[in-house]
Amino acid sequence: MLNKNAENGILPGFLDKLRDATPFIELFAYLPDVYFFVKNRQGRFIHVNDIMIEQCGCDEFSQVFGRTDFDFFPHELAQEYVNDDRKVLEKGIHIVNKVELVKNRRGEFNWFLTTKMPLISTTGKIIGLAGYTRDLRRSPHSWRPFETMAPVVEHIRRNLFANIPIGQLAHKACLSVSQFERRFKKIFNISPGRYIMRMKLLEACRELVETQRTISEIANRTGFYDHSAFTRYFTKLIGMTPKAYRRKFLRINVNG
Repeated sequence: MLNKNAENGILPGFLDKLRDATPFIELFAYLPDVYFFVKNRQGRFIHVNDIMIEQCGCDEFSQVFGRTDFDFFPHELAQEYVNDDRKVLEKGIHIVNKVELVKNRRGEFNWFLTTKMPLISTTGKIIGLAGYTRDLRRSPHSWRPFETMAPVVEHIRRNLFANIPIGQLAHKACLSVSQFERRFKKIFNISPGRYIMRMKLLEACRELVETQRTISEIANRTGFYDHSAFTRYFTKLIGMTPKAYRRKFLRINVNG
């Protein structure tokens, strides 16, 4: 949040006097855990820093410019990002420190904290948005507001292949089931059941690339006893079939 002087217009007035505001944007290039981006009203990237270019699986800015989240991320996740963009672009809402999943160029998924704010022209119209996201692995201090759920997340990780009752997770958080479900969804913007489902699918992603297990074996290990159900859920979240995912990211890991 801006301080009082900025809210009163002192900072914008100061920036107007600058010959070039580029250094303010370039500062983001030197923050190792901050993925910075600017989008226009159509949701197309018009600026990103170097680490964001890498996150998109690209080597240079020209490969990102003018493209959208759907060009780089699984369809379901990209749709969530775009839905948030619309809130910012259409209503001027500020989204601050939202916990969300993001996929890197090697197909790995991690939790990020994302903030987005509208860019307003001199005529008072929203002409785009600026935002940044922080990798919780690179910013361990950013995880502190969510430490109450750390035992729950760790328990899910250790018992991912088992049938995990929600009551068991609530006990880990020292909450009633109803309290736990509300708090978990508030923090992660997803229900505990859906979170577990995603974690199973993301573990399947890892096994597809790092093991020689068949797709049927991976489906069984991650709790999908029906091959077609596994393929259906996987394709919905990841945006491609398990077979296509293995072919694509196995090649990247070998060549990268």
